[in-house]
Amino acid sequence: MVGFFVLPIAYLVSVSFKTPDQVLTGYFLPQAPTLANWINTFQIIPLFRLLANSLLVAVCSSLLTLAVAFPATYAMVRLKVGGRFLPAFTLATYVAPPVVALI
Repeated sequence: MVGFFVLPIAYLVSVSFKTPDQVLTGYFLPQAPTLANWINTFQIIPLFRLLANSLLVAVCSSLLTLAVAFPATYAMVRLKVGGRFLPAFTLATYVAPPVVALI
């Protein structure tokens, strides 16, 4: 079962070290490993800029979520409003396994 998941990833890594002529030869390991594919990839794709953009989006969305969640949580705890069971019910659906919904 592990081979079913690991073999495709190992094949992709092996192909990444092959030249374009060696890709369709049928051999699993490259005869003459090369880093040309990796060098071309890092020259073409601005990886560090993309990672910085992803980090910026993750940090901003986390801060926005916290800015909304803290006051909302405080209001739900301190104010006596109807429907207080709804947040607890929502959390309980995440705790219960999905099989419970089938019963």
